[in-house]
Formats: sequence, C-alpha cells, structure tokens
Amino acid sequence: MKFLQGGSTIMSENFSTEAVSKMSEEIQLSDYLRAGYSFIHVRTQEDERARSYILRSKKQVVPEGDIRYMEWTSTQGLVEQDGSGEWTSTEHTSIIQALDHMESTQEQAMIMVFYNVRQFMQTPQVVQKFKDVSRIANMIGSHIILVGPYFEFPIEISSDITIYDLDLPTMPEFRSDFGALVKTYSSNINSYTEEDIDRVASSAVGMTKLQGENAISLTITKAKAVDFTIVQKEKEQVIKRSDVLDFIPVIEDMSTLGGFSNLKEWIYKRKDAFSPEARSFGIKNMKGILLVGFPGTGKTHASVTIAHYLKVPLLKFDLGKVFRGIQGGSEAAIRTALKTVEAVAPCALLLDEVEKMTAGSQSSGQTDSGTTARVMGTLLSWMSDMTKDIFIIATANNPQILPAEFMRKGRFSEIWGVMEPNKEEREEIWKIHTQKVRPDLVFDWAKLAKYSEGFVGAEIEALVEDSLFNAFSSGMRELEDQDFLDSITTMIPQSKTNKEKIDDLKKWMVNKVRFVGEMEQTASVTAWGGVKPKRELKIL
Repeated sequence: MKFLQGGSTIMSENFSTEAVSKMSEEIQLSDYLRAGYSFIHVRTQEDERARSYILRSKKQVVPEGDIRYMEWTSTQGLVEQDGSGEWTSTEHTSIIQALDHMESTQEQAMIMVFYNVRQFMQTPQVVQKFKDVSRIANMIGSHIILVGPYFEFPIEISSDITIYDLDLPTMPEFRSDFGALVKTYSSNINSYTEEDIDRVASSAVGMTKLQGENAISLTITKAKAVDFTIVQKEKEQVIKRSDVLDFIPVIEDMSTLGGFSNLKEWIYKRKDAFSPEARSFGIKNMKGILLVGFPGTGKTHASVTIAHYLKVPLLKFDLGKVFRGIQGGSEAAIRTALKTVEAVAPCALLLDEVEKMTAGSQSSGQTDSGTTARVMGTLLSWMSDMTKDIFIIATANNPQILPAEFMRKGRFSEIWGVMEPNKEEREEIWKIHTQKVRPDLVFDWAKLAKYSEGFVGAEIEALVEDSLFNAFSSGMRELEDQDFLDSITTMIPQSKTNKEKIDDLKKWMVNKVRFVGEMEQTASVTAWGGVKPKRELKIL
C-alpha cells in the first residue's frame, strides 16, 4: 500500500512554523513519502537535524504508530523507536541483516534510515540488496532513507533513488533556537533586545544547526551579551574550514579603485537591486559580471569594492581546491559550497581566474573520468538557475580559452574588459597609492601619470613601494617626486615585457566586451582596432 492520505501537521521543536511555511513552496520529504517513494537520499551533513526532519515528515504523512521507524548506523546496528520515543536495539548489526529484516517483515510498513553508508556502497552484495529490498519496499509502502553528505551511487541503483537536499538552517530556524537559548541563560547576559537576537540569527545563516548553537553559546560565555560580531567571526572560520570557500574582508570602498568609470556608473545604478522595491518594480536577480584582462589591472580589487558598495559579504570560491580529495569528492565539494553560498545570500561570490577551472573541461572524459566536465556543468547550471540574491564576480586573465557556454548571455549580466589605465586614471591611481603612505603630502600626480604610460595599477603600487625604499636608504628623508620618476625608469611594465600576448588579448576583446574605462589613444591601441592614435610620450 502507499500512504496517499493526508496526515497531521505536528511541528518538530527544531523547525519553526515560519521556516516550514517558507519551505512549503518546494517539494518536501513528506510529499515523497506520501507519494510512496521507497528509496530516498537525504543529502546533508547534519545527522541529528535530518532525524528531526524525517520524524516530522513521518508524522505529517501517517498517524502515530501506523508505521514503524528504524535506524541503522555502523556503530549501533539497527535500532527501533517506539511510540513514546524510546529506542530498542535489535540483533541486526550489518546492513545486510537490517535489509533482510525489512524484507522478511512485511505485515507492517516501516521507515528504515541508514546513516553515512557511502563506503558500504562499494560492496556488490550491499548494492544488490538495496536494489532488491527497495523494490519490495515500494510494494508494501515502506521507505529506505539514506542520510549523508555524499554518495557515489553505483549505476545499478542510481535510477532507483531520489535525492532530497536538506538545506542549511534558515534565519527563522536560528531565531527560534537562539531565542530559546538566550531565554534559558538570560541571567548570564548583561542586556539584550529582540533586535539583537534577530541580528545574530541573520549572522549565523550559512552554518549548521550545531555550529550556530556553539557560536551563540560563545557570545554568552565570552561577552555575556548577544553579540553578532562573534557569531560572524565564527561563521567565517566555519566557511574557511570548508577549504573551498573563504571570506574576503570588504573594507575597501569605491574611492580606493582608480579608473573603472564605466563599471562604476553601471554598478551605481544597481545599488538597490536586492531591495523589495526593485522586485516589485520588476527587476530580476542580477547574474553578476565577468571581468577579463591581463594581470594587475585591478579585477580582484574591483570585486572587493563592489561587494562593499552593495553592502553584502564577499565569498571567494577556490576552484582549484574543488578537485582535491577522494574520487567523487569534487562534485560533493562544489554542491556543498554552492548550498552554503545560497544560505549566506544576499552576498557576492568571487570566482577568481575562472579559466583555470574550465581549461580541462573539454578533454575531461579522457583525463579525469569526466570530473572536470561534471563540476563545470554543475556550476553552469547553478549560475543559470540560481534565484537567490547572489552577485557573481568572475575574473579571467586568459578569457580566450573559456568555453562558449560560460561566456553566453545569461550567465552574466555583463562582460567587462579591463585595460591598462589611461592618463587620467593613472593620475587617480597614483594619488590613491601615494596617499596611503603619505596622506599629508602632495605630489605632481599629473607628471607621474604622464611618465608612467603603460603601467597598470599593481605596477604603480610597486613603484610607490620602491620609491619608499629609495628615500629610506638615503637617510630616511621624505619622499619626493624624483623618487617616483627614478623608479619608473628602472621598472619595465608588462605592457612591454609581455606585449605580444597583451596585444592578442586586446584584439580578442574588441566587439566582445564592454570596457570598464576610457581607453588611452595610443598607436598601439590603433594597431588592434581601437581609437585614433596620439603622439607617444617618452620619459626624459
């Protein structure tokens, strides 16, 4: 029989009414149980939270006691929970014995949950047994549920199993848990408001339930307060430990970004793109941008300032680390990382030097059993289907090797080309970097910009550092314009040392990208189809 009737809607203490209401727009585990799905993988790292969710889903589908509930772990074997919530051990210690029990006990339907059995799926007998018993479970109204973060399902059962992602806790869930915890330990807290609890709950989004509870406990014991900054720091540590995502401090604002006038104007118009007013006006989610150009032109720095301007946290996705670890772990790593990013939203996501990831996707089937292609496919699908408030900022030094599907319209709102700065932009960059080290001094920035033609922002920053050493080694005297000019004459910019490759990139960018700023009118620009030339200046 299949459980197609309605059921009660008893709420677990771990799931607030608001959280359940939000999730109801999507297919829930209870829907799969009610429809008679017999073989389900609940994909999560949170065993305890999965147990609470499965038990709540069970109560929604069938009345208390009408279906047996059993769990198997490698440490305890098969145990059964009775109607009062008590657990009873059985003599069945192996997976095979547990599945034999479901196969032989057909007088009453049951839910049997298996935790973290990925390694056991490499045994042919276990794989066949799951396939056999899932077929029987389908006929008698029973359900096999696997709980774990990742399974490399053998092809024999891959078409039989349904995957259900248990997302990380939402803000309402954390709000419910934190509110109860703060109330319990209110005597240990100096003072707090309901707004404080709301803020720490928002800060915890992106963590597991246990991690969030640990973080709020730390604020109570360490600060005797409900301090969102401590929770935020703990979340940063949690995300760093994932070894794939990293938090990037967004302390640099747009005033520290020289040039990029066109991009700045574009992003200024989108300041409130994540607001409810923008949604009601008909504005959809921004897809993000792709910044292409040779190294040192400020692409990564622009990402930080954009996140600061949009007032959202910036996460960096280390694509290279995705491919480390066990076979199959790459796919699991990118799925987990993307789920975390969604939980943190609204946010900005930096994909730095994205061409390094996509380079091997075309030959992936011959070189790595298709891992790179599958990871790339997962990322591209997510970028197209993503509906959260996530602003993606991808950078590429060598965009010519990016696959066409990555560059097509719809992946990004705009593709921007970053060139070496023009004279006015160099003057602005010189001013930014010199004022960082000598905020009270005024230099001839126009003259410095004139003689540093062809230098990019990172090279101008290096010139300032070199000039400091010049002044320091000359008796710790104060910086002068001549120090900068001397450094200019000794440093050869990459626009000369790597001229052929840079010119090729410029030719590629014509008619393919929108430039972040106004191009310098030099003979070299005209050579690749740019604007009219002007007289080139020489350093005297």
